[in-house]
Amino acid sequence: MDDYKYWIALKNVKGMGEVSYKKLLSRFSHPKEIFEAGPKEFLQIEGIGRDTVKLIKQFDYWEAVEQELEK
Repeated sequence: MDDYKYWIALKNVKGMGEVSYKKLLSRFSHPKEIFEAGPKEFLQIEGIGRDTVKLIKQFDYWEAVEQELEK
C-alpha cells in the first residue's frame, strides 16, 4: 500500500500537469523519490521550474491520500 501512496500523492499535486508528471517520472524511478528529492535535483530537469518544485514540496494532503487508499 505504501507504494501506491506516492503515486496517488503525485497525481494530486495541485497545479502540476501531465507534462511535468512525465518529466519527473523520466528522471526519478518512483514517485517516492520525487517527494524525497532536494530542490537542486529538480532544477536539473528541463521544464521543471521553481514553481513546480514548490508545489511538490508544499504538498500537504497526505490524509486525503490515506483516505483514498482505504477505499
